[in-house]
Order: sequence, then structure tokens, then C-alpha cells
Amino acid sequence: MQAAAQQRRQQAPRGRPQQHPSEVDAEELFRAFFGGGVPGGFAFHTGGFHGGRPAARRPPPGPPPPPEDLRDVLRQLQPLILLFLVVILPTLLGGAGDSPSLRRTGSHREALVSAQRRVTYYVPDAAGFEARHPTGSAWRERVERELESSYGQHLASRCNEEALRERWGQVRRGSHKPACDELERSYSDIYTGFSNY
Repeated sequence: MQAAAQQRRQQAPRGRPQQHPSEVDAEELFRAFFGGGVPGGFAFHTGGFHGGRPAARRPPPGPPPPPEDLRDVLRQLQPLILLFLVVILPTLLGGAGDSPSLRRTGSHREALVSAQRRVTYYVPDAAGFEARHPTGSAWRERVERELESSYGQHLASRCNEEALRERWGQVRRGSHKPACDELERSYSDIYTGFSNY
């Protein structure tokens, strides 16, 4: 057995020991896969897999042929034009400015108050917002309900944090909990029992 191993070592090229016939060196695998292939086997070339034959030659790189017609160019640009019209254009025309925010920001500075729960929210232009979405309109009622719901969830989360701080001894027991108080005042029909914390 040692004689066979020594014979394999002697037949191997210098600098590289002979491997078992079923083993493949990483470099050899890389060359076989990307650089020329295994005779009679499969190799990956830029154009795909080719079995045992060389890959078809590509034409030399050069400038693409000129478009045949302006209609061809417009047809190719159609997806980008559609994307621009659907997504970007409404933003540029001010459609995104109608979305109110619960927080005052650089663009949302003017305050309005929701009709049902008296939640303060902010818009870029109160007069314009009132003109486009008057009080009582379906869109405004839906948006105000969503804002009130988000604010109620925010208050419930803050109230829970206040109660946990009290339980952990970070604040004095029985101390004032503003979020719980506001939640009890404004959302007593939805969130019950928060004042008992």
C-alpha cells in the first residue's frame, strides 16, 4: 500500500501531491467551472452551461446599434415613465402634503384637532387642508379615526411604561401618571382599567 502511495506522489506534478481520484482540488474545480471546462463535461461560461464544447464566441464589444425609431426608445422607457407618473408626480404636486402627523415637524407646523376625541395633529397648511378636506368629509373622518387610534395606542404604551416604572420602584407609588390619566379621560370606552395601575 505504501508503494502505491509513493508511486502516485512520484507521478504527481512538482509542488502538488497527487490526490485520490475522487477528490478535486479547489483551484482545479474553479478552473473547470469558470475557465475552460472539463473535457467532455459541463462548464459554466458567461453565456450559460455548455457540454464539452467551447462556448460560442461573442461579437467584440462596441457601441450598440442605433435605435431604429423614436417609438422604440419610448417603448423601452415606458416602465420608467409610468413609474414617474404614478409615484413621483403626485409627491411633486403636493399630494403627499395632505397626510397629517401626530408630531410637529419642519413641514407639519399647523395644528388641527380631531372632531371626536380632540386629538391634536399637524398639517403643512391648515387652510389648504380645510379647503381640500372639510370637517365631516369621508376622507377626513377616516384619517382622524386612524390618528385617534394611533394616539390611543401611543398613550396605552406610555401608560404601561409609567406603571412599570412605579412597580419597579423608579417612581413613588401613587405618583401622577399623565399618560394613564389622559388615556382614562379620552379613551375610557376603549381602554379600561389603566387608571388602576
